[in-house]
Amino acid sequence: MKKLFIFLIIIGNYHWSLAVDDIRDLGNGGDAVVCVKPGDKTRVELFDYMEARVLDPQMTFDLGSEQLTVQEKVAYVLARLQKVSPRRAAKYKAFIKSISTDRNFVDSELVQVHDTHHSIMPANCELKQVALHLNHKFDSYRKRVLINRSLYQQMDDNSKAGLFIHEAIYNELIMKGKIFDSSGVRFLNAAISSKKKITKESLSELLANAGLSDSVEMQPAAVADIPFVNLVSASTPPKTPAPAHLPDLVVTSISMSPASPRAGEPVTFSAVITNQGQEATPSKAVIGVGFFVNGTDVTWGSTRQTLRPGASVTLVADSGPTGLNTFVMREGHHVLMAWVNDANRFPESNPGNNTLTTTFEVAPPELNKAHQNTPVKTTFNLVGSAQQ
Repeated sequence: MKKLFIFLIIIGNYHWSLAVDDIRDLGNGGDAVVCVKPGDKTRVELFDYMEARVLDPQMTFDLGSEQLTVQEKVAYVLARLQKVSPRRAAKYKAFIKSISTDRNFVDSELVQVHDTHHSIMPANCELKQVALHLNHKFDSYRKRVLINRSLYQQMDDNSKAGLFIHEAIYNELIMKGKIFDSSGVRFLNAAISSKKKITKESLSELLANAGLSDSVEMQPAAVADIPFVNLVSASTPPKTPAPAHLPDLVVTSISMSPASPRAGEPVTFSAVITNQGQEATPSKAVIGVGFFVNGTDVTWGSTRQTLRPGASVTLVADSGPTGLNTFVMREGHHVLMAWVNDANRFPESNPGNNTLTTTFEVAPPELNKAHQNTPVKTTFNLVGSAQQ
């Protein structure tokens, strides 16, 4: 019995060691500066903002008025980014929306990932990990982002909004495999969250420092605004009256083939688009849909078919950032989102209902061999249930 107990301890420690290394291989999350001064309450601030303020005393942040919610502050900052990098703003919006259903608030202290390379820290303060990215290599990790509940609750709304923007920027860096230094991510986050004017030239410099590039802007630009529903609460931003006599496109279902993909297997996405508005889509206008996995656009499809009120069309991915219409995924838990009219090619009565999100699992290669000769199509309907 004693030998079995020792064996379990060794195995448990080995598993935890692998998990920590796995997290560090994939990336980190945001850091918070926790300051405890004698006779004063504990102050928790996003490290990105504290660091920028100390390095540049003239920097002031602008995330909107104090009356704005966290969701609205995120939208406020990304609207500023949209003016110089619309496609990137769209990617960040999509990622932040995806983690609203793919994150867990935990009460445990998170592992500190040492990628900050920072050189300053105020007296009586220490750095704490407030969020972590996971890659789901181990089946026990069911959500992609972990957030320390206590630290998050002690942040003000500006730091909370900045944390989600940090995650979105870092996700882009992770997708490029550049995850060894988060300093460029912090500086970029602080810059777009400040009153400092951002030009295309200054943004290019910030992106280069972060290990990113402007290549994302080689794709079509303008972005429709989308609500950040359930980002940190169940509240939804107030609705504005919808203009009459315009099309209103919604994604009614998402499909993927094969239905039960294996890690390393190419997957093709498709979506059913319905016009529930009072007017047809403009003649010869492109109706496009983007497919986002874990907040990153991976493929897209389009048609020039005019969609009359009440009519539907199925769009199958026909291209993507790599020129392919398929996407290869790693094993684990994933969030899939379809976003119709993501490039805002024509006005709609309600641009806030253009997305549909669902989750699915990708099995390791050896666990899914039984499905190789049994093609099945799985469809996720508007409420997220699966049909075969």
